[in-house]
Amino acid sequence: MFSAWVWRCTRKRFERTTGRKLSVTAMTTITKPSGSPFHLQNKSDFCGAAVALMMLSDSDVGRDPKDLPEIDLFNEATAVSQDGFKVSDNGLVAALNKFKLPQSAAFEPRRALSEKAGTALVVAYLCDASAGLGAVSPASLIYGSQHWVAVESVWTDVDPSVRPRIPYKLLMLSVHDPAVTDEVDIEHKVDDDCSLRGVPGRYIFYPHGWRDRFDGATVGSTVSFFVVGRSGVLEDIPEPGEVTLPSLSELGIQVGPNGLIELPDLVKLWDATLTAYGGLPAGSLASTALAGARPNVNAVNLVEWEHTGMPGMQCYLVTLQIEGVTVGTWVLDAETGDSDSIEVHLPGHSLQPAYERLATDLAGVRLMWRPCLESFSPHLPFLRREVGGLPSFERIDKKIYNKLTTELKGV
Repeated sequence: MFSAWVWRCTRKRFERTTGRKLSVTAMTTITKPSGSPFHLQNKSDFCGAAVALMMLSDSDVGRDPKDLPEIDLFNEATAVSQDGFKVSDNGLVAALNKFKLPQSAAFEPRRALSEKAGTALVVAYLCDASAGLGAVSPASLIYGSQHWVAVESVWTDVDPSVRPRIPYKLLMLSVHDPAVTDEVDIEHKVDDDCSLRGVPGRYIFYPHGWRDRFDGATVGSTVSFFVVGRSGVLEDIPEPGEVTLPSLSELGIQVGPNGLIELPDLVKLWDATLTAYGGLPAGSLASTALAGARPNVNAVNLVEWEHTGMPGMQCYLVTLQIEGVTVGTWVLDAETGDSDSIEVHLPGHSLQPAYERLATDLAGVRLMWRPCLESFSPHLPFLRREVGGLPSFERIDKKIYNKLTTELKGV
């Protein structure tokens, strides 16, 4: 497979050797949302069940979340899961179709053979409203075979569903990630407190952030890109185009002797990125909660990624602040400036003390991260420790682990 790391290195060499000129202009963005609410998983291996809960309690499917115990969804999904998955795509579909309302359209599993084809399916499922069906969040398997998420919205430069079909650029995707920092016991209902315990919107830049996550699962000798959505999807939605920023030199951004972007220039890069992507995603939580937020260049952490597809990749974790208050974080490649994602941190969130540490005792501390059961978000990295001669990992919320779990599938 053409890995994300190889793709990034190729792009890096291209920029450094061609000095190509690219224009950045403001654009009008198109939002393709679903009505799927955000819910957390109650146990560490319930990600598939929680994603099913979100999809079934979508306003267009109509199930009440209080009538959908995660354990029932989990048991239904695991009964038919296969290929070593805790919850496979077929298992997820079985749970969805068992608990949907009889009059609601059935769900189906899809496996694409490329990231672009799989992403086009994600976009197509969120264009269903244009066909009069009503869009429901599709589920996607990310970080190889590890984790199910629901894609809540996408933003494009033009409407992908118009006829005749026209090329479009995919700008961002909003992901409902059900992962929890600790096992919880939430009685799910409309307007429960899941949003204060998890991340109701992780805004992922395309192509860089999404491609690093949606990197394909290997089953046998085949790498496939797993998507689950409602039957009747618009099959002819084209594969997405992508935004490309000017080179760092054209933006006037300095790279230090260590090959990393100089911290004072992160403010300039933030502005250039938002301009290229049409601003914060329209109509989203980010568009209100992060309006006017600026990068605090004195509260930046260098994070070494240990994702198998990106060995040794170095990223910046940057706090976004309004009048000295941290309201979000931004992750980007510290060498190329490619943006990975932004997260909103709501007042009163359970992780608020952890993110405040980034501007205090953790300011400038070198961190590490790999996608694992203990953290599926690069916004929640670890300090590498050694206790009694053995490695340990302290997450920024002060939880300590002896190992990071990466071998489980569909959890």
